[in-house]
Amino acid sequence: MKKIRCQKCAKTIKRPQDLITVFFYFRIFFYHETCYEEELQYARFPFTNLIPLNTLLSNIFTVFTFLAALTFLFTDTGGTRLLGLLLLLPALYRLISYLKWERTFRK
Repeated sequence: MKKIRCQKCAKTIKRPQDLITVFFYFRIFFYHETCYEEELQYARFPFTNLIPLNTLLSNIFTVFTFLAALTFLFTDTGGTRLLGLLLLLPALYRLISYLKWERTFRK
């Protein structure tokens, strides 16, 4: 089992229920659930808030963006392929978060 440390308090996260993985400026951070709530209170930018990756809403968003990406990738015009590649990013970050940390943490 990997030791995952909270970004805010630097303590080890011991329970999978406490783990919040967050996407922020092309990096993935880890928080306790309570530390994440405290961090949201002090977020400086309203549209670049810490975006949790392992929540139900994030999973739904990832599925929709993945389906939209596939649609744009398999259409025949050139500009939509670039949009399709950009739409694959949320799914890629969710997959990395799950495979690299969450899955091994739950074992």
